[in-house]
Amino acid sequence: MVDYLSCPDVFYNGECIFEYDGPGFNETVYWDVEWISEDEIRLYIPGSRWTNQVYYIDIPR
Repeated sequence: MVDYLSCPDVFYNGECIFEYDGPGFNETVYWDVEWISEDEIRLYIPGSRWTNQVYYIDIPR
């Protein structure tokens, strides 16, 4: 789920497992999700100047 400032929150089975706490963006940005393993994903902004916006998120079992 992404709010109006392109700040993502990640929900799994109805539970919020990640909340973005950084500043909002002044333009539309698109976040991608890559599965690293069965219990970890990578959340990032592809091909952008915000290459430091990468988060590794553990999926609860």
